[in-house]
Amino acid sequence: MSVNVNSASDVSTSSKNLHVAGDTPAGTRPMNKPSDQTLQLRLYVAPNSRASTLARRNLETALDILQPHEADVEVVDVTEHPRRAARDGALVTPLLVRVQPEPRRKVGGTLEDQKSLLAVLSGLS
Repeated sequence: MSVNVNSASDVSTSSKNLHVAGDTPAGTRPMNKPSDQTLQLRLYVAPNSRASTLARRNLETALDILQPHEADVEVVDVTEHPRRAARDGALVTPLLVRVQPEPRRKVGGTLEDQKSLLAVLSGLS
C-alpha cells in the first residue's frame, strides 16, 4: 500500500510521504499524478482543533483497515487556504472529501463511525 500525505501540519508516521500544502509552484503537483486507481482524499482541518486531530487519526486507522492499493491524502488547513476550502464547500471542519474515484463524497466530523467511513472510502456510499 502506498499512502502519500500532503499536509500543512506535522504527521508523525514514517510510512507516509509528507508535503506542506502550498510549497510547490503554481500548476505543479508535489507527487506523481494519481491514476484512476488511486484513492484521492482531501481532509479539511482547523489548527489546534481536537476534532480535526481525531478525524485525522480515524482516517489513518480506516486506511490501515481498508489498505487501498494507493491513497493520496491531502490535509488542508482552512485558516491557511480559505479559498480552497470554500471552492470545495468545506463550511465546517473537519471535513473529508473523497475526490477520486468519482462520484465525489463528503463526510464531516471526527470520522469515528468506521463503518460509514469505510463505505465512503471504498466507494460503496
